[in-house]
Amino acid sequence: NYKNKYFLSGNYRRDGASQLGANNKYGNFYGASLGWELTREGFWEKWKLDKAFSSFKLRASYGKVGNI
Repeated sequence: NYKNKYFLSGNYRRDGASQLGANNKYGNFYGASLGWELTREGFWEKWKLDKAFSSFKLRASYGKVGNI
């Protein structure tokens, strides 16, 4: 995280199965996510949103999942 308001995360996984054919034994799976904690921004108090929300985060993610 950066300044407790911007977040970045990533992961990678490689799986294999001996039951599959020689050319198809392994699969690669990955993901990434971004986050933004809006309550840590100056406009949050200026717009008086701090009275309605104590925490408000936007998040987006993408990843590849599945079986090999």
